[in-house]
Amino acid sequence: MGGISGESAQATFTVRTDWRRFHFDDTNSGFNPYENVIGPSNVGTLTTRWTAEIGAYNAASPVVVGGVVYGASYFGWVYGFDANTGAKVWSAFTHGLIGSEAPTIAGNSLYIGNLDGKVFAFDLRS
Repeated sequence: MGGISGESAQATFTVRTDWRRFHFDDTNSGFNPYENVIGPSNVGTLTTRWTAEIGAYNAASPVVVGGVVYGASYFGWVYGFDANTGAKVWSAFTHGLIGSEAPTIAGNSLYIGNLDGKVFAFDLRS
């Protein structure tokens, strides 16, 4: 049914992809093949939207899932910040120092290790 009209359509849309772990994927490529917002033509125009105080240095990169930026502080706190506003929406404590470990998100859980040799799984819904 239907035929070829020779007409075409074009639309611009934004793709939002979660970064569930450090360097994006299992191969640690650091490359998001779905990115269509930031590129060579506009990266130089980026400005700071917000900053959040975590109370200590952090050597690990944050991860972004479902509009929340998850990161950790050296003194054992793991935080979630609203990606648009920077407002703190979630936090948990590991009771130990966290070095350069980045959190990883799978399902509704955040996983992170601390320098006491423990691995934690936190429920992101609580």
